[in-house]
Amino acid sequence: LALVGLEDRGNHLPGELSGGQQQRTAIARALVTEPAIILADEPTGNLDSYTSTSIMELLRRSCSELNQTIILVTHDAQAASFADRVCFLQDGQLINELALPRRRNKAHAAVEILRGFESLRTKVVKRSAE
Repeated sequence: LALVGLEDRGNHLPGELSGGQQQRTAIARALVTEPAIILADEPTGNLDSYTSTSIMELLRRSCSELNQTIILVTHDAQAASFADRVCFLQDGQLINELALPRRRNKAHAAVEILRGFESLRTKVVKRSAE
């Protein structure tokens, strides 16, 4: 709970926590058993930008330090910028992927992801116009 900033909320019931606190609790529950693979669907969805960044840093550390694999679904380029590899899916199909080096500027990585998304959007629009 301390890793997700909820050390003072351990004795509270779920109904006494905000949506963001419940989200962080779910992340803590996923990490506590140190599984080899974590599936995370929009893990920063209900969080403010500061907390989102701290959660993504925590997930990144769990990959690096515990050798975990995290498969993360997100629409947030900033969250995706923490990844080693970004896969773009459309209608259940892999349509592009982007490898991101571990040592990089997060803002540049997010811009690169957004550019990748925009180029894919342009291709889809062109295809539908044909």
